[in-house]
Amino acid sequence: MFGDHGLMLKFATHYQSTIQVPLLIAGPGIVPGETESLAGLLDLGQTVLDLAGCPPYIGMQGHSLRPILEDPAAAVREAILIEEEYQADILHIGQDLAMRTLVTADARLTLYEGLTDGELFDLQQDPLELTNLFNRPEGQARRLSMTEQLLREMLAHRDLSRYPT
Repeated sequence: MFGDHGLMLKFATHYQSTIQVPLLIAGPGIVPGETESLAGLLDLGQTVLDLAGCPPYIGMQGHSLRPILEDPAAAVREAILIEEEYQADILHIGQDLAMRTLVTADARLTLYEGLTDGELFDLQQDPLELTNLFNRPEGQARRLSMTEQLLREMLAHRDLSRYPT
């Protein structure tokens, strides 16, 4: 991302050049291929366990990427939740940074705690993320639907492990 959007550092930004990281998986029986399917770090543990023939543990988050490894056109999720927090007032708003992002195949929404502004990009029409639709009238319907989807993803990522007895 060095220099993208006029930025030299990579914190407090969820532009595609920061969050879209290549992933390579190799091993016996895995056919080399390429996919545009969404995947996140939480999916790696599930994938390794699945490929090793082990069941996931109770409360484990993420999805096995095995279906994508077998068929690059497959999908295991509709969206990716990204949570970022710093114990510093990086944005100079009087509080520590907390931001949540939802990425889908065609859009990205980012909300910041303590700010009424945010980011909404149409990744199909604007892959370089140059036109923020967050406060534009043409982005309001998508902003509303993606905000609800973000909340549902946050609920789906809650800790489901059993409490100690």
